[in-house]
Amino acid sequence: MSIKKLSKSALWFIQATGYFGIYFIKFVFRGSLRKPVEPLRRERDMCILANGPSTAMEIERLRKHGVERDLMVVNFFASSDDFLWLQPAYYVLSDAAFFMHDKALGYEKIQKLYAGLNEKVTWRMILFVPYASRKTMDWAKLFTNGNVQVAYFNDIPYSGVFASRRISNFLYDRGWAMPRIGTVVQPCIYLSVLMGYKEIRLFGVEHDWLKMIAVNDKNEVCLLDRHFYDGNEKPVYVPWISPYAKEKIPDPLCARLQGLATLFESHMVLNDYARRMRCLIVTPVNMSSEEPGTCIIKYKDTA
Repeated sequence: MSIKKLSKSALWFIQATGYFGIYFIKFVFRGSLRKPVEPLRRERDMCILANGPSTAMEIERLRKHGVERDLMVVNFFASSDDFLWLQPAYYVLSDAAFFMHDKALGYEKIQKLYAGLNEKVTWRMILFVPYASRKTMDWAKLFTNGNVQVAYFNDIPYSGVFASRRISNFLYDRGWAMPRIGTVVQPCIYLSVLMGYKEIRLFGVEHDWLKMIAVNDKNEVCLLDRHFYDGNEKPVYVPWISPYAKEKIPDPLCARLQGLATLFESHMVLNDYARRMRCLIVTPVNMSSEEPGTCIIKYKDTA
């Protein structure tokens, strides 16, 4: 081996070791050795209903044909009129805003969400939240409804150019790490794979931000954000501001695009991991190939 190749290998090893060291420190302070779920033989497929427009199409189909899959929903789905009759088996929250008690991040609305879940859920439902949320949330006190079981997952990322595939698979299999989270859909996919589902169908996961981005006359990055519960309300462009920003100004376009690149890379990592676990992730054909600009194209399309 030449000195140049040896130097590159040594440099990569040092960087990879440093990257694992950062992960390990995060795990010590934020993680748990306990696996969030145990894999079981699942008789039904998983259907993940996110907040994009195509979820409305799937809900309409479920009205006509009934619910023949296990359902997983996210964020403020419980605020929709369809939540009670759909009776999802799983609910996932991953955004730190849900656990920060910050009025500026909409915590009053979040409190109403928790109260609604505690009051309305009459079926067995598992609520997945990051393990680190235990530092700010007393989940046992918050949920007195015995039908709502709170389960924890490690949202500590281990993926990227310096992440060893062998180590990442070892950590993912045990629930000790996952790919970087860019959207709540990603822990939904990961947890579904970990639970042993062999087919996962995605709805409301258009990820079409690239065709929804514009710059206004103030040179601010704006987003045309759409949700299935918007109904006939016409979406409008609004400045794309991070809720965690100290100064309420939009991030520069380059920062937003870098974030999207990481998000799509995580989907590729999840797809590779799902294939290793013999799990098929499916996006409906009318959410991808018939809508130019939709960016969930890594997963298998089907009618």
